[in-house]
Amino acid sequence: MVADGVGAPWELLRDQVDDIRQRGGTCEVFVGWCLADGLKWLDASPDTTVRSFMGGNGSRHLSSSPHFNYVPVRFSHLPRALATWLQPYTLLMSARQVGTSWHLGTEAGWIPAAIEHADQVIVRPNPSLPCTTAIGDLRIDAAVSVSEGQTSPPEVIPPPVVDDVSRAIAERIVASLPENAAIQYGPGPIGAACVALLKKPTRIRSGIVSDAVVEAMRRGIVAGTPAGSYAVGTESFYAEITDRGWVDRVERTHDHRSLADDTFFALNTALEIDLSGQVNVENIRGATVAGLGGHADFAFSAASSRRGLSIVALPSHRGSRPTLVEKLAENVTTQRSDIDVVVTENGMADLRGLSDRERARALGALWNV
Repeated sequence: MVADGVGAPWELLRDQVDDIRQRGGTCEVFVGWCLADGLKWLDASPDTTVRSFMGGNGSRHLSSSPHFNYVPVRFSHLPRALATWLQPYTLLMSARQVGTSWHLGTEAGWIPAAIEHADQVIVRPNPSLPCTTAIGDLRIDAAVSVSEGQTSPPEVIPPPVVDDVSRAIAERIVASLPENAAIQYGPGPIGAACVALLKKPTRIRSGIVSDAVVEAMRRGIVAGTPAGSYAVGTESFYAEITDRGWVDRVERTHDHRSLADDTFFALNTALEIDLSGQVNVENIRGATVAGLGGHADFAFSAASSRRGLSIVALPSHRGSRPTLVEKLAENVTTQRSDIDVVVTENGMADLRGLSDRERARALGALWNV
């Protein structure tokens, strides 16, 4: 099992896999969210099977292999999985050492739970990581340098380009937010635009934190301390988040009880939505391009929040293909009962209290069909 995100120790994984292959052994590699190119070298094969709970740009080439297994599991359920059916034999991870203490960098999420339950924990010391989350009493069995002592800084992920459609959608969402709401925003241009357009004091409780949050902090819009399982952004962003406590473990960032007992707004997107309001964020035309992640967690929490809303925001078309379909052909990521409002560049459809027949009419009108 290899810790994921932009600080993943892909070089350490490659050394381990090469060693196993040279000895004629077999292994199963569990990977999470791979954003960039760090995993492009890995091929799934009979001697190296791959299992993952999340697709990503860096692992998309694996999805068509019969030796790749995508596992649909909610992000909030990973700690339980790691204690039972997903318990890792070896966890490979990156961390920064400060004196005698170890600190996680750009990711926390499920990694502390994996440390607790792995048979052995091997860390790649990486002084280029920001210090975000102290590991504390969690054990480290071995610290191993990669080949030739090379370490890599966190992968730089530039802010998404916000086009006119994304901005129009974000403007509608931000106008509906009350003062001091807590929001979760998804990766991509719509989420980034929502944070950039905030005008009232707002708290950030999200799956990710990014450059957009830093800019909002400078404008004095963010209330309290932002929190996310992953930090994703530019070099200046990684320098900014050091020692600020913005990155936390999934048991806190995705805790339904604390999120629902709040004015919590989930600002999610989707690959497609059907006429009943069911949402797919995992697959498109048979290919795994993302995963459940925290989509269903945050939607459920927001729909349970008395003063909050579960919002799904998406463009009406991607290229020439409409994002509204009659019935999802792929998997249902989030149930229609956990979607309150749908937003496109054409307007908003409030689905609360509507029957399936009424939902179909409301969504059809939003897509002009």
